[in-house]
Parts: sequence; C-alpha cells; structure tokens
Amino acid sequence: MYYQNIFYFYYLNKCGGVESMLYYLSKKYRNRITILYTIGDSAQITRLSQFAEVVQLKNQIVECHNFFTCYSVPDIEKQIYADNYYLIIHADYKDLKIKPLNNKFITKYIGVSQQVANSYSSSISESVDYCYNPIVKDNPKKILHLISATRLTKEKGYSRMIKLASKLDEENIPFIWNIFTDKKPETKPHPHMIFLPSTYDIQSYIADADYLVQLSDTEAFCYSVVEALLLSTPVIITPCPVYKELNIKENIDAFFIDFDLQNLDVQNIYNKKLHPDWKPPKDEWYKYLTVNDSPDEYKYLIEATDKYQKHKTTDIVLNKIPNKGEKWWVTKDRLNYLLEHYPQYINFLKREKLDK
Repeated sequence: MYYQNIFYFYYLNKCGGVESMLYYLSKKYRNRITILYTIGDSAQITRLSQFAEVVQLKNQIVECHNFFTCYSVPDIEKQIYADNYYLIIHADYKDLKIKPLNNKFITKYIGVSQQVANSYSSSISESVDYCYNPIVKDNPKKILHLISATRLTKEKGYSRMIKLASKLDEENIPFIWNIFTDKKPETKPHPHMIFLPSTYDIQSYIADADYLVQLSDTEAFCYSVVEALLLSTPVIITPCPVYKELNIKENIDAFFIDFDLQNLDVQNIYNKKLHPDWKPPKDEWYKYLTVNDSPDEYKYLIEATDKYQKHKTTDIVLNKIPNKGEKWWVTKDRLNYLLEHYPQYINFLKREKLDK
C-alpha cells in the first residue's frame, strides 16, 4: 500500500512529548497522516487510532511520499521507500550533548522550535527548518473531586466505595478520590482512589472537594459528614437513621445511596450541584460539665524583676518584655510555672479572689 505521509516512531510510550505531538497532529490533520511504529503501548495506540491510521512495522515494505521520523531511524534501505525523508528534531542535541543521528538518507531536518533547529544545525553544519508542534484545544470534562475520611472496614462501607468507583468508570466520569485512612489497603482497588495517611487538618481538603463520601452500614453521629456540611460541601451517604435525626436533607445537603446501591445514579451526582444549608443541632454539654472551682479562679499578683529586660525575655501572658517593677495578674498554674522555671524573673506579691 502506498501512503502519503508517514510518521514513524520506534516505540510509542504510554505518555510523552512525542506521543502528544502525534495526538494533536492526528487530531488536526486527521486523514492526511499514517502513524507507523514497531513497539507501542496499547492504550496509546487506541488513543491515536481515533484520528489516524496506526500501523505496526514488521517485515512489510512501506512506500510513501513523505516519511517523518525522529530519534530512531529504521533500516530505510530494506523497508522504507519514500520520495522525501524528514528527521524531526525533538530535543536540543547540543545542550544535552547528544550525537546527531545518522543522516545518510535524510533529505530534510525539521526542528519543533527555532531553538532546537539552530542547535542541531550547528551540530551538523546543515540547514534545519523549524515547525512548531501542533496543538488543538480539547473540550475537557470536569473532574469529580471526592474525599473520604474513614477506616476501610466492612461496616464503614469499603466494598461500596469500590463499587462506586467502578460505576464512575463505567459511566466514563473522570474523578479523583482522596481517602484519608489509618491503614491503607494491601492492594489498590482503583487507580483514581488515592489513599493518604490520616490527618487532623482535614477541613481544608473537605472544603475543596465536590463531595464527601461516607457509605457506612451505620453511624452514631459521623463527624466527617457534619464537618463537610458545615463547610458547605455536600455529601454522598447511605440512609443511616441518624442522618434524618440530624436533619440532613436529600438533594439539598446529600445524595442518599441505598445500602445495596440500587439507586446509584452517578450521572446525577456528576451533573447536579447541591447547595447545603445544614445547621448543626444545638449541643447541651454544659448541662453535664462541672463548674470549675479550682484555685485557678483566683488571680495572683506578680511583679517583674530586672531579669526580663536583662535577658530580653517576652512574657507570653503580656506579649511583651515587662519593665522592672511592672505588675500583673496570673493564674495559679502560670504562677507555679514561673516559680518553677523562672523564679528570678518575678516577685510574688499577693492573691485575690475574683468576683463571681
């Protein structure tokens, strides 16, 4: 078969600059080019095949009008017959201290920028054209950002989490799911489920997510859910009875997913934006907390010696360096600390009980 324009690359990687160039070239010029390779990643080949004919070079004879290659030049004498042979320069050979390729059959050199063209030209003492790589604006999908902070145990719904990830894949919904947990699974169930160590500073991550996910069998209160709602981040949860008690509203604060996941609608989750207006229930722990009658209800008057100024020491209560003779009130705990660690800094004057 005779081809018009062949772009040959010995190895098509899963990702890389050359592969990106081929993708955009194929997308922009579509039927004008054929991609020829010797070894290639299957996913990359599938991606390129959307827009161009992709052919594996084996033992066949290839004839074409224009033959473009880079890095690895095949055995042109035996297999490739072209009217024009182009070598594409994808790197600054001079700066990288790479030897120029064998140019026996090359009729023209093309750099992907003027910089690399000039560099290669100086290395081979021949003229090198430059032609910028093509790029076409794609229409990217929105990434669904999920977060969970949970143990990966049966009652916490780990199996449901895996099924949700699989369903998102089936529906071609791109997502990243950050899962903060105390123990990572031995095998990663899905490439987009990212397992991170537990952290106390999780609210920033929750606020940045599209949804917090908690698919438990049962919950008594569930702090991660209420923290998310307090930060106006909607949640994806199972219908545990406590959520009704906490007045978490379906399709406003949360998507409720049945325990068997029969009502799971990932397109609705992906396309519909919830706007939580949840308010936490009033806690009444004050009823159970004993009033503090400890000696800390008394204030103790102390006086600074010259040591504060002499050693340029800032007192953490005053938030400054006190002058000699300056007086202020402290709690008993603070007084005991100063007497234990810095007795030369203060003089204890008197104790006075505060009015209740």
